[in-house]
Amino acid sequence: MGPTYQKLLASLKEHRGSINDVCLSGDGKRFVSAASDGSCIVWDLDTHRRVSILQEDSFFASVRYHPDNMRLVTVGSNRRLGYWSSATGEQQRSLEASEKELSTVAVSPDGCFLVTGGADRSVHVWDYRTMRVTHSGNAHMGAITKAIVSPIQQHVITVDAEGGLFIWGI
Repeated sequence: MGPTYQKLLASLKEHRGSINDVCLSGDGKRFVSAASDGSCIVWDLDTHRRVSILQEDSFFASVRYHPDNMRLVTVGSNRRLGYWSSATGEQQRSLEASEKELSTVAVSPDGCFLVTGGADRSVHVWDYRTMRVTHSGNAHMGAITKAIVSPIQQHVITVDAEGGLFIWGI
């Protein structure tokens, strides 16, 4: 894009439903899209071609790269936290993480912990390796729609569907 023109490089149309999230790999070579059709697609940014596809009987709401760029983390309507290979699309681990739909997942910059949130209005911090909750927070009045981890990993910021914005200490 420039001040007076735009140059479209590609139009990628493999999903059969709305795309809910997109995440760029840490090295900037690939990105992944998460859709309501039950798929996440890993794309090569240079060739504009599909690298792998993740499929599950779920509305994928959020997807994030682990800092090693080899793994992806997903959440969605099936209430599960999923770990996947970004190269093959194979699920490596999965666990039920909530009693209601999950809408967001964030990965810490060092990859040691994750943050999830969703319709149950609870924030959960997970140890990446053990897949166990280490911290929880309940202050939201609406479904949590987004969570982020600060670059120095001292804070988690969450927002909800009712206009709430919360800063949590780690």
